[in-house]
Amino acid sequence: MKAGNFSNKKRKRLGPFWIGFFVGPILICVLFFRQTFELIRDAFANILPIFFTPGLLEITLGLFGFSLVILINYFLRSEQQDEWVYIEEKESAKEDELKEDV
Repeated sequence: MKAGNFSNKKRKRLGPFWIGFFVGPILICVLFFRQTFELIRDAFANILPIFFTPGLLEITLGLFGFSLVILINYFLRSEQQDEWVYIEEKESAKEDELKEDV
């Protein structure tokens, strides 16, 4: 097994770990502590109207779309190992003779 393939597989397995690492404690707090749910609800009630004003909404969606395109491009490029395309050039005997005559 090549070392490069191992690191790619390892990197792909870390995605669910990081999702669980960040989302898990929040879910545990929401399930076991009622005040946490109220705090999150109040925070979203205060913050979301700011993000949905017309100017900020357009800027936010534009930045989100741009980030999404960059992220997709990054993952597609990481899957493609070699970006160079090599074209074989075959020279015939007649072309070699013409080069020698000149």
